[in-house]
Amino acid sequence: MRQRSIKKYLIGSGKRLQKERGNANLTARSRLAGLKSFYQALDIEIPELPQARIKAYPLKGNMDIHTEEQLQEVLKVYDPLKKAILPVSQ
Repeated sequence: MRQRSIKKYLIGSGKRLQKERGNANLTARSRLAGLKSFYQALDIEIPELPQARIKAYPLKGNMDIHTEEQLQEVLKVYDPLKKAILPVSQ
């Protein structure tokens, strides 16, 4: 079997998704899972990647808290079931 650099490619892809494209850790992992599935579908052996136990945190830009006015606007267009599900704190 000829030498393949799939392992380096997959590790580099994960780092590139997080740093250059600004994807969250969980997004990068799910895209890598898609790449691994693609290689497995073609019966290409994939070496074991190092498993890092990294907890996925949301990006700082996604942690904004909505104001009460914004939540009221959302409630205007929701159906009754979704209104019951949407938690509103005052």
